Parts: sequence; C-alpha cells; structure tokens
Amino acid sequence: MYFIKTNHEVFIDKFKEGELDYVNGYNIEAKVEAENPENAIKKYFNNHLYYDFNMNSVYIPHKEEETEEKNTLHYSVLVDVDNNEASGQEVEEWKQEKTQLYSNNIFLTIYELNEVEI
Repeated sequence: MYFIKTNHEVFIDKFKEGELDYVNGYNIEAKVEAENPENAIKKYFNNHLYYDFNMNSVYIPHKEEETEEKNTLHYSVLVDVDNNEASGQEVEEWKQEKTQLYSNNIFLTIYELNEVEI
C-alpha cells in the first residue's frame, strides 16, 4: 500500500512563449494498492488525476541533485480550462494559437505504508 500526495501549480501556457501567469493551485492525496511504486503512481494518475502517465516523461530531482528527496518526482500535463488532459487535436490547435491550454505542473511525493506492531 502506498500513500501519494500531489501539489499542482497551473499556468497559462503558450506554445511560442512557454508558461506565463499562474492561475490555480491545489493538492490531492490518496492511498493506492499496488505491487511497486511505479504501478502505484500509474494507478494514482489514472484513478485520481485522470491523466495518462508516462514514466519516460518525468523529472526525478534526486537523479540530478543528490540532496533532493528520493521519493519525489515532477510531471507536467497540458490541460484545458476544465483541467482535462488536452487531446491531440487541442494540442495541434494550441500550437497554432487557436486555443488556450494550461500547464499543470505536478509535484508528487510517494510513501510506502507498512503495518507496525504496537
């Protein structure tokens, strides 16, 4: 069993200009039953955030800086105004500046829960 919490920072995102103004922030947390941390994260994204998760697209801070916590990762998702993951068509329209998308920057921390004897 794993406990996962995410902090979200949402910014207006322009294809040519990148992230602009901060527009929203929120936190989510949940317990997830899984065989290993990677599967727990995938389940968390699917069942609580409703985003596709690709481990190849994550930034893991402790792999760059040894002083960083070993149980954190950063992930970014392009979303629409309702915070739904942008479709392929929406991304293409965003690239042509025909629609507004937002960057949902996710800071995830995961803990393994173990039963203890009292």
